[in-house]
Formats: sequence, C-alpha cells, structure tokens
Amino acid sequence: MSQSVRAPGFIVSNGHEMSQGGAPSALAAVVTGASRGIGIDVARELVDNGVRVLLTARTRDAIHQTVHAQADDMKPSEYTGEG
Repeated sequence: MSQSVRAPGFIVSNGHEMSQGGAPSALAAVVTGASRGIGIDVARELVDNGVRVLLTARTRDAIHQTVHAQADDMKPSEYTGEG
C-alpha cells in the first residue's frame, strides 16, 4: 500500500527564468531538505542558474523562514503546502 506524504514547499526562481542562451528555461527541480545545509546550497545554485525549484522541508515554519531569508536571490512564486 503506497502512502502519500504532503510536505510544505515553495516554488522559487531567480525572477528571470532564462537559460544561458537567453531563451526561457524549461528546467525545473525538486530539492528536499531545502531549509538548511546542503539542501539550501543546492537550491541556491540551481536558482542562480535559472532553474525553477520546488523547495520542501519538514515543517511549514522552516521553509517559510528559509524563503524569506533568501528573498534577495529567490523569488517565491507559489506556496504548495497546507495552511
């Protein structure tokens, strides 16, 4: 029996979403554990390179704090969690 887990998350981008060639980027990624450590570092690198990223974390508060702390670099476009 499969179980569905709903984690809070944000879809973020650099606000430009362009590839290096100037065309709109179709790249997207999901980063789990994005509220700290390696997860936030990987997410930041992806966003810096024009990838839209779904950031997830264990708690709503953790992901909210991360997104707001990174607001200069990561532009949240959609909240995907509950509440």
